[in-house]
Amino acid sequence: MRTVALLLGVLVSILSAHAQAATEAPPVAAPAAPAAPTAPSAVPAPAPATRETSLPFRLGLFYSKAFGQSGNLALGPAPAALGVDIGMGIGRSVRYHLGIANEWESRGGYSAKGFRLDLVSLGFPIPVVNSEGLVVHIEPIARIIRGEILFPSGQGQGALFRIESGFAVAVTAAVAHWFVAVEPLSLDFRSFSAFTAFGGGTTTGSSHLWWYQITAGREF
Repeated sequence: MRTVALLLGVLVSILSAHAQAATEAPPVAAPAAPAAPTAPSAVPAPAPATRETSLPFRLGLFYSKAFGQSGNLALGPAPAALGVDIGMGIGRSVRYHLGIANEWESRGGYSAKGFRLDLVSLGFPIPVVNSEGLVVHIEPIARIIRGEILFPSGQGQGALFRIESGFAVAVTAAVAHWFVAVEPLSLDFRSFSAFTAFGGGTTTGSSHLWWYQITAGREF
């Protein structure tokens, strides 16, 4: 009997252990750590837009002299002029020139002084050298309107008016914003002349004048 009771006690202990294990909840796994965010792939920055810049503003002092002329409107002495040239860029390929000068001419007992106005002149610079510190251009120039107002001495209150147009080719060298421009050959066509003294008169025709000019100044 003692043996049977011992066996029954062992069996009860085993069944109790199994029942307790079945009722215990299984351990809950810890949640996985969130994945680290992936860095976005680098997007190449767009190339900066190229901005069109105008030619630099120029202010120069020039001297010009006519050395040859012919025609019915160019019978007087060859004139000379000293003045200021203002150059303003129109985009990257055109430069507007405005010239204001003191002009004079004399021969024998005749002399006249006055003003020369280059109202509309357009230059088209062509770069030929663009190295560090040195820029060289060849610039064809179309002078559309040039006016002259001269006051001859000894002619009372008379004044002489002339209108010309023409073209030239300038070679310009610029270093550290300072420039020198040489026009070895310039051709003007004079088409109108009027004189107000002693009844005056107006003359039209076609005459030509050959000029040379040198300009020195600064770019801004």
